[in-house]
Amino acid sequence: MRFSPLRVPLLLAATALIACKDESTAPGGGVTSTVTAAAFVDADGSVDRTAGDVAVAGQLVQLLPAAGGTTLEASTDANGEAVFADVTLGSYVAAFAGAAPAGATLASAAEVAVTAPFEGAEVSVVFRFVYFPGSVSGLVFRDDNGNGSFDAGTDTPGLGIAVKLFAGSAVSADTLASAITDAAGAFSFTRLRPGPYTLLIRPPSPVIQIVGDTVRTVNVPPAADTALALQFTGSLVLPVRQAKLDSGNVVTVEGVVTAAQGTFRAAKDNLYMQDTSTGVQVFDIDSTQIIVALGDSIRVTGRMGAFAGEFEVLRIDASTRPTVVRLGAGTVPAPRFLTGAQIFARTYEGELALMANARLRFAPTGTSGGYNLRFEAAQGDTFTVRIESPVATPVPRSFWRASAGYNITGALGSFNAGAQLKPRGAADIKAVAPIALAKADSGNVVLIEGVITVAQGTYRTDNAYLQDTSSGVQLFNLPTTLGLAVGDSVRVAGIMGAFAGEREILRFTTTTPPVVFRLGAGTAATPRTVTGAEIAARTFEGQLVTVTNATLTSTVPGGTTGYNLTFSAGGTSFTVRIETPVVASVPRSFWTQNTTYASITGALGSFNGAAQLKPRSAADIVP
Repeated sequence: MRFSPLRVPLLLAATALIACKDESTAPGGGVTSTVTAAAFVDADGSVDRTAGDVAVAGQLVQLLPAAGGTTLEASTDANGEAVFADVTLGSYVAAFAGAAPAGATLASAAEVAVTAPFEGAEVSVVFRFVYFPGSVSGLVFRDDNGNGSFDAGTDTPGLGIAVKLFAGSAVSADTLASAITDAAGAFSFTRLRPGPYTLLIRPPSPVIQIVGDTVRTVNVPPAADTALALQFTGSLVLPVRQAKLDSGNVVTVEGVVTAAQGTFRAAKDNLYMQDTSTGVQVFDIDSTQIIVALGDSIRVTGRMGAFAGEFEVLRIDASTRPTVVRLGAGTVPAPRFLTGAQIFARTYEGELALMANARLRFAPTGTSGGYNLRFEAAQGDTFTVRIESPVATPVPRSFWRASAGYNITGALGSFNAGAQLKPRGAADIKAVAPIALAKADSGNVVLIEGVITVAQGTYRTDNAYLQDTSSGVQLFNLPTTLGLAVGDSVRVAGIMGAFAGEREILRFTTTTPPVVFRLGAGTAATPRTVTGAEIAARTFEGQLVTVTNATLTSTVPGGTTGYNLTFSAGGTSFTVRIETPVVASVPRSFWTQNTTYASITGALGSFNGAAQLKPRSAADIVP
C-alpha cells in the first residue's frame, strides 16, 4: 500500500517518541534512524503498554516516505514490534496494514507521522488496540422437572437472587457491579473488558440453596456473552414473618393486599399485604407499572428494610424498585382482634387489625391533612389512630365525637417506635348502632349500647341480656369476671351471630370474648307487655317482656335441671323456659296445672325457631 505526498496533511496525528543516539552526528547526509512500531491490545485498559497487554504478532506495518519513494515493510514479531533500521533523513508515515486481532479494534491512529532527524534517533510508534466489550449473563431457576435445563412454564425462575461481580479470579472487597435476578430469573453484566471475573450468588434466605458453588469464576471473551445456568433448590418465597428477620437483604414474599395502592399515599407507591404468618408494608412501588387492588394476591421482591422503625419491603437499590407481580384474586383476611396493649406492643405490625369498643379521648383539631387521634381501649390502655391524608377526605375531623365509642379496623403500622392503627376509609370505622340495626348485621363486628336486663349468672355465668330503645339481644361468651348486673349501662362489641336461631353477641375468636365498656349506672328497662301471639312470633326477641293472664296447659315435667312449660294466652300457646339456675327460685312444685297466672315476666328468647319466655326468678311470676 502506497500513499501520495498529497495525503500527508490529512493523516491523523499521533505522538512519536524520539530518543537521540549517543554517537556524534555525521557531516553532510546525517546519521540513519531506527523506527520501531509496536502493536498491542490494551487488555488492562491502562492506555500505556504494560506487561498485562497482548502483543499483536505477525501483522504488516509499512513505512512510507512522505515525499514519495520506496515503501518499507516489516511484520511484527512475537513482542508485537516491527523494526525499520537505517531509515534515512526525512518525513515518513507509519501505517498499520495488517488485520486487527479477533474481537479488537484499533483505538489509536492507523497512520502516524514519523520524522527521521539529521542526527539520527530511535523512533517509537504505537498502534494501540482495544477489545470489544464482552458480557456475563445468567439464568437462575429450580429444575422442577429434573431435566437439567430451564423450561418456561414448568420450572421455577429464581426471582430476587442477588449476584455480585468482581474483577479477577476471586471475591474481593471491591464489588465491580451487582444485580438482582428479575421475574424470569435472569441477570446480566454488560460492557465488560475481556478477562477473568468472579461471581458471588447470594440466595435471599437459607431456605434455598444454590446447586454447586455460590462462587463462580468465568473468563469473558471479547465481543461475546458468557452465559451461566444456575440451579437452586428450596422455595424462594418466604413467610412474611421470616422475611422480616432478614433485614437488609432481598426477600420474596407472597400474600393478599389488605390496603391497596393509593389508600394511604396519593402517589400510590405503597400498600399493605399479608400472608398466614403476618403482614408488612411495601413501599417505593412504581405505580406507572402496576396498580393492585384490595384482595389481589401478589408476589413481591425487594429489600427488607425499615422507615421510622416500621418494617417495609423497599427498593433494592437507588435504581431498582420492588417487583410486584399480580398472581390473581385472593381473599382479604379477617382483621385480628387486638387489645390496646397488643397494639402498643406492635407484635402484629403490618397486619389488618381491629380495635373493638374504643373510646375517643379528645376530638381532633385542625382543618386539613392527615391527623392523629388518641383512643382508650376497654382494658384501659391508650393507643394512636392515624388518619392519613387521603383518608382525611372521607373521614374529616368533624367525623369524630369526643368520648364516643368506635370499632376501628386498619393496618397496624408504626412511626418512630409508636404504634399506629390506620383505617383505610370510613367503612373501617363503626360507631354505636341501635340494637335493632345491629341484629341485621349478621356475621359482622357490631358495637351497641344499652342497659342490662338479665344479669350474668341468672341463666349462665357467661351470658346476659342487653336492651336499648330499639330492641334487645343476648350477650354470650362474656368473661365470667365481668359480673354484669341489672341496670348497668354498658357498651359492647362482638360478632353478631346466632345460636339455635336466636340472635346473640358472640366472641370474636375462641380466645377473644366480646369487649364490654362499663358506662355507669343506667335506668332499669320497663318490661314490654305482649300477647301470646307476639311471643310466638318472636317479634320482640331479646327484650324484657310481660304476658298477662297466661294459663299453664301442660303437665310439669320431672327432673332437677331446667325445664319447659306450655302456656296459653289469648288463644296462642307458647313456651316458658326455666333455666337451671332459676330452678332454685322456681322449683317444679311452684306450678299448678290449668292455673292462670296474672303475669309472667322474662327475657324473650328462642330455641330452634320456637320462642321461649325466660323468667329471671320467682319475682317475675305473679300467680
